[in-house]
Amino acid sequence: MLILARALLGVGGAMIMPATLSILRQVFPDRRERAVAIGVWSAVAAVGAAVGPCSAASCSNTSGGARSSSSTSP
Repeated sequence: MLILARALLGVGGAMIMPATLSILRQVFPDRRERAVAIGVWSAVAAVGAAVGPCSAASCSNTSGGARSSSSTSP
């Protein structure tokens, strides 16, 4: 069941990127505005891709997860 849920999350994530780009194309008909909007969109996506794993690791380390590197084994 968990594998199916993760697969559905992957499919949903894969559909978000083209959907947001098509929204940008419709909202910004002017070429110059669209170029700026796509530049901002890509910068935000890049920052999210870089910061996401780091923040997730930080959260799992501070929450005392099973694979936490900060936990000590007896």
